[in-house]
Amino acid sequence: LVLVFLNSPIMFGLAKPTPINPMFFRKYRIGQLLVAAAGPLSNFILATLSGITLAVVYRLLGPENLLVIFLQAMVVTNVVLGIFNLFPIPPLDGAKVLHGVLGPRGDGFMRNLERWGPYIFIAFLLINSMIPILGFIAAVILYILSLLLGVPVFPSASL
Repeated sequence: LVLVFLNSPIMFGLAKPTPINPMFFRKYRIGQLLVAAAGPLSNFILATLSGITLAVVYRLLGPENLLVIFLQAMVVTNVVLGIFNLFPIPPLDGAKVLHGVLGPRGDGFMRNLERWGPYIFIAFLLINSMIPILGFIAAVILYILSLLLGVPVFPSASL
């Protein structure tokens, strides 16, 4: 509500978790890990496909075309969302991926992490606003992607 009253362009909590039925998993822990990894992985796949399309369209239409700008926004948005979602803080997917990787020996740690997750999440957002950890990681990945594609992924950037 604070973000709504402040007319913030960024809103948290608007996405609903996708309901899953773990009874369909043959192996519960592996199933949870794969489902949790699917979100960030789909973001990185969309970023890659948008980037490849951007490389073709940029050369055909030039940097000022609206489709080029849209594709650049798609690349940036999906890279940032993918990285953000991989942070191992509940309720993000990265916490579920971490739980799957740790296995049964990490159950106690994960219970504590889930208990303190909301506070850690808020602290992360506050720290990230002062020291842009997420922005730095995203900038490195986007720079590498720009070099690989041979086109800028930021609208005002040039190689």
